[in-house]
Amino acid sequence: MPKKVTVQQACLMLKQAVQQNQPAIIQKISTAILSKVPNQPTVFYLLGLEALMASQVSQAQQLMQTAFNNGLIDPAAHYNFANVLAQQNQLAEAIGHIDSALAIKPDFAEALKIGCQISTKIQSFTLAIDYSQKLLQYFPQNLNHFALLAETYHASLMDEQALEIINKGLAIAANDQALLLLQATIFEMQNRLDEANEVVKQLPASGHLTIAIQTLKAKLLYRTKQHSKAQAQLSSLLENHTCNAVQQQAILSILVKVYQAQKHYWDAWQSAQKMNTLSKSIQLPVGTFTQIKDYFTAVEKGFSKLIEYGVQIPEAKLKDASGSQWLYIVGFPRVGSTMLEKLLFQYFDCDDMGESAAMPAVEKSIYEQTGRAWWQLSSAQWTQLETKISLTNAVATYREQGWTEGRALIDKNLLNSSRLILLSQLLPHAPIIKLVRHPVDILVSCFTNSFGSNDAWHTDLELIARYMLKIDEHWHFISEKINNPIYIMRYENLVTETWPHHQLMTFLSKAWSARPRVQHNNTTPNFVTRTASYAQVKQKINRDSINNYQYYLDYIPPNIIEIIRPIAERWDYTI
Repeated sequence: MPKKVTVQQACLMLKQAVQQNQPAIIQKISTAILSKVPNQPTVFYLLGLEALMASQVSQAQQLMQTAFNNGLIDPAAHYNFANVLAQQNQLAEAIGHIDSALAIKPDFAEALKIGCQISTKIQSFTLAIDYSQKLLQYFPQNLNHFALLAETYHASLMDEQALEIINKGLAIAANDQALLLLQATIFEMQNRLDEANEVVKQLPASGHLTIAIQTLKAKLLYRTKQHSKAQAQLSSLLENHTCNAVQQQAILSILVKVYQAQKHYWDAWQSAQKMNTLSKSIQLPVGTFTQIKDYFTAVEKGFSKLIEYGVQIPEAKLKDASGSQWLYIVGFPRVGSTMLEKLLFQYFDCDDMGESAAMPAVEKSIYEQTGRAWWQLSSAQWTQLETKISLTNAVATYREQGWTEGRALIDKNLLNSSRLILLSQLLPHAPIIKLVRHPVDILVSCFTNSFGSNDAWHTDLELIARYMLKIDEHWHFISEKINNPIYIMRYENLVTETWPHHQLMTFLSKAWSARPRVQHNNTTPNFVTRTASYAQVKQKINRDSINNYQYYLDYIPPNIIEIIRPIAERWDYTI
């Protein structure tokens, strides 16, 4: 029956109808309110919640945005809208609404958690650490918050800080499974295998983390060369019907390595195929070859225009740039870049940035200044570009990763292969080391390793091959036309020749400002990275990886080999 109520009462009734999923009542109440108050923000927000419950994410986003545009101030609303934006992969905007929620309610635990998760995903680790530190500050007795902060430190490569937080949590609850499991995981990654095994012994044989614990135990068996035991345990885990797809994928990624160590190459290849099939089911793959091809076509077209325009960035704009202080390692994944990164870091007095987001930050800065991607800039826009502003973003990113301004650094973001023109325009004196390896070895290594991302080329053999070819074609199109000092390093030479390599050192002495480290008591600086090859570079150099592809040739379709044959011919490899 119709009745007169206040707008506030009507909004409470609407909220109850949404919670009870009563579409007809939602329609009547919302229409009645909006007929009296057309811009009532709570109504639009609640209608957005209804759309979200019906999995109409785009409609939910539009309705909730209207609510905020109309002046809605509600921490829970900001939190829910951040979730909607995160589902749409609009992560920066999601962080903005998390901050709005926290500005109203600083101890909003769920907002702090999702803020930490999103900022970790976009590799804004300083922000992620801030969220997780505040969560622990407000709720110091919650052991889950100790684990979250430790995981955040771990994700940002600050493992010593992570272990410190873990120890503080274990002082409260010595048997906490999540903290002990993370501690053992860090020890394994640091190659502290005995300590990892001691911690694992404290973990129970059953519980909600059973699968993760058993998987780590199997990994430690593999790392300590107990391959038969590792295989048996991993195979047994795969038969466990409680394993979800993510857990199965992690198990298979280790099983591939176990089979390779046993020289059971067919089993390794089959396991890799299953691992990659699972990866596709866990996260929808992104990045078609058409998109990759169109990107490089656009970049090369932009470069041709630069040549036509004869654009030169004035030296005055570059006088404060780091130039030869910054060294860039480029190539394709699995070419030995992490190994080279480690050797250079331990030999030279420098800071190591790993797979830095510094150059992507420069790309973003240019877009913000001009409204266009850097490869779309006109001659006038290149000339007017505030280079120092763009490079400031790189400086800020490097600082966030621990760089001390003025010191030499290594940036090993391999995707900088697609930014060679940008490097040349902004940092024409920065040295570049290009790593190459037998293309079929690269193909096999990429297919049999788990990269932990949903880039389509990580899991599709043909797409890996086509991407390799496109990257190689791009290198040959661009490299001879840029001014940066370039050194070509072969993986095969990297692992067989005595370090340090004379020719490479001669090149670096002229092109890079770093100087050899002064060794103290034969100690070497601790090298930390987080890549698929992390555990490998912690061990002795493996020379068995040369021409490893020969064991897998019978399993690779001939048309895939033909795709990458031009790479082999260009770099003088035989298949």
